Amino acid sequence: MKNTVVVTNASGVRVTIQGRRIKSLRETIQDQEFPFKKDGDAVRFADSINGMNQRGLSALYAGTETEESSVESGVIDMSTSSDDAAVISTLALEKELKELTVKDLKAMCKSKGLSNYSALNEDELIQLIIKNTQE
Repeated sequence: MKNTVVVTNASGVRVTIQGRRIKSLRETIQDQEFPFKKDGDAVRFADSINGMNQRGLSALYAGTETEESSVESGVIDMSTSSDDAAVISTLALEKELKELTVKDLKAMCKSKGLSNYSALNEDELIQLIIKNTQE
């Protein structure tokens, strides 16, 4: 069994909580998973993150992985709704990217090794980043 907390950090700020480093949006645009041995530790970690009230930073306690069905255990099995999760993740990412400046978006493109972005406008940069996140 593994207790997992899934963290979305679209804030652009690197955070360390309880000795665990949460990468910023500039470092990764994917959700980050943090496994815990104890259920209580995972819940406290998620509560600590959500208690910060930092815009773009959120944690979801994903529960304990077991062989039971998700309905019986009360745990949401995201693998059965990966299309929905991808759409939600993309929309959240797009919302957070819209808060960045064109300069920041171009810096993100550069850090990700993308090319042919220098003449793009804000919306085009956002779509380029999103497209290269999904691949």
